[in-house]
Amino acid sequence: MLTTIVRFDLDGKIIDFNKDAERLLGFSRSEVVGRHLCETILPASGANGREMARVVEEICLSPETHGSVVADAVKKSGERVMMHWACCPFLDHTTGKRAICAVGIDLSARDRASDALRESELRLASIIDFIPDPTFVIDRTGVVQVWNRAMIELTGVPAEKIIGKGNYEYSILFYGKRRPILIDLVLREDRHVESKYRNLAKSNGAITANSYITVKGSRMYVRGKAARLYDSSGKVTGAIETFTDMTDWKRMEEELKKYTERLEMAVQERTAQLREKERLAAIGETATMVGHDLRNPLQAMTNALYLLAEEVASAGSASGQVSALIEMLEGNLEYMNKIVSDLQDFARPLKVIKTNTPAAALLETVVNSITVPPNVRVTLDVVEGLQIYTDPLMIRRVFTNIINNAVQAMQDGGTLTIRGYESLGMTEIKVSDTGVGIPAESLKKLFKPLFTSKPKGMGMGLAVSKRIIDAHGGSIEVESAPNKGTTFTIRLPAGRRRADGRGTDEGRQRS
Repeated sequence: MLTTIVRFDLDGKIIDFNKDAERLLGFSRSEVVGRHLCETILPASGANGREMARVVEEICLSPETHGSVVADAVKKSGERVMMHWACCPFLDHTTGKRAICAVGIDLSARDRASDALRESELRLASIIDFIPDPTFVIDRTGVVQVWNRAMIELTGVPAEKIIGKGNYEYSILFYGKRRPILIDLVLREDRHVESKYRNLAKSNGAITANSYITVKGSRMYVRGKAARLYDSSGKVTGAIETFTDMTDWKRMEEELKKYTERLEMAVQERTAQLREKERLAAIGETATMVGHDLRNPLQAMTNALYLLAEEVASAGSASGQVSALIEMLEGNLEYMNKIVSDLQDFARPLKVIKTNTPAAALLETVVNSITVPPNVRVTLDVVEGLQIYTDPLMIRRVFTNIINNAVQAMQDGGTLTIRGYESLGMTEIKVSDTGVGIPAESLKKLFKPLFTSKPKGMGMGLAVSKRIIDAHGGSIEVESAPNKGTTFTIRLPAGRRRADGRGTDEGRQRS
């Protein structure tokens, strides 16, 4: 019995034609290769009146759902012959594209039709066996009929161990338990099982979906495709499913998603930084103009007030009230002058002139320059000989601002503790108070210019302080909680000690 094998691409053009096909249909291979099926071995319409071009198009679009087709063929002589075609997709290694292999049996002799069909099915099973993707076939009752070589390689289960078994035996190999899987869904719909799959899609009786499976202890991400199988009368005989390993693709997809998320975060952070720079530039420009415009009038008022105080003193007629008013004006002018200085310092480029500076002497000078209420106890605890490599004038201003804030936070009294020591090549100064603390929502904004929680102030002191510390290559951190006090930690480059290991200043403690 002749076994006609015709291979054609997804456009319906013949790419191979075996010897049995030449003998049965009378065409030589060279006469048909490269030409469309309907131009050579197929009639314009079949015995049932269907256009054969349409039948070929359906097979090319969905070969899995047209595994078995009965149709007329046309010999070179023009004689028609009834054929049973078993169609199966395969990968054409010459072109790297999918194609169709059709194995045909002559059904002209009706008494041989049953044998021909069985033989065609055997040949189809042989073709499936050589498909590179893991593939298996079940009948209508769920019993395994075909288990190809790729499936054996994937699962490690030989065909003879699984063929003939039902009751979802195959599901145990993929999901660890008996349950309907994709191949069963084309035979019996089950919404609950469908919900277990990702990207499930149905088309022309076929189902495609993605899922994680575990095979031989390894977790894989696969794309499965299942379709019904039909006999020559159009009756459903079973189903076929094939897997494609998508594990690498899924990993790359997840990595790309993470990279995209990180990129979006980086863009958001960079955008926020640029906006902050624009805001700071605008503040700096405004600060320069305001500082310039106010400095001269402030100096004139300071001079005038000084002359007024001298005049009143020389006249010897100053009352207590007049003296108090002059003192109040002097205090307010000093405060206004500090605001102008903060604005100008924030706007102008910093020129740091570093020198070895004894930490204890610097901190004691700052404490002595601040008015500390009697109900505030001050403890200064600095490691002996501790040095800071810094611009003393700039850093004095930083500590003046931070220590003054600490004192102001303890209106009802408390303890101010200043500790200094060396850590990892840096001089570390901690300024702690037992005051009212800082709310959590304010901590994030603490070093931003023009932010203040005080009823009086411009909110430039800490912003200028951080700028000075940054210019020294140092850092500043703050820990605080409402009603539990606040601790500022300032880290600055450590200065050099004397050869004998001691500094030029002794550690001091003041209470």
